[in-house]
Amino acid sequence: PEPPAPPPPVQLTVPQGTPVSVQMIDSIDSSANHTGDIFHGQLANPILVGGKMVAPKGANVYLKLVEARSAGHMSGQSELRVELYRIQLQGKSYPVVSNDYIVTGAKRAKRSALAIIGGAAIGAAIGAIAGGGKGAAIGAAAGGGGGAVYDEATKGQQVKIPSEAVLNFKLQQPVSVTLTPVSSDASSQNPQP
Repeated sequence: PEPPAPPPPVQLTVPQGTPVSVQMIDSIDSSANHTGDIFHGQLANPILVGGKMVAPKGANVYLKLVEARSAGHMSGQSELRVELYRIQLQGKSYPVVSNDYIVTGAKRAKRSALAIIGGAAIGAAIGAIAGGGKGAAIGAAAGGGGGAVYDEATKGQQVKIPSEAVLNFKLQQPVSVTLTPVSSDASSQNPQP
């Protein structure tokens, strides 16, 4: 007997606003990664449309780092801003547009810039009292150095998104996917010779 014709592909549209949960496979680090880097994850939950499964749990997902700010010497706080980039289904890759997932580090102490100025000014004042002109320069250098040490100690915290973290997104635009229905009974009824 003729094997049954394969079922025709089905086109489904995942609507805007659909929640998508992604479990990270790669980790992201504000001190090491850069804007534009792509990271691998997998769906933490299936994506359903009208009760039909569009994407199974575990489907490959790629995320793009749209902003990576590292808290450096004078910048305030670290920030990672990630968005969904592509979902892979049945060997095809679909571009997606989502909201951003944002992680920010603790803000650096605001006094640190003042500590450099304040430290140098106090050092200069001490130096001036201690020994006039030449002492002022030595005191300013010592005070400025003290301020810089304080600044390093209050540097902003780096942020990471660890592997296995679950990030929640919402689609900002609908996504149309073409899926080939997987029929589980056809292969069992027609074993290959």
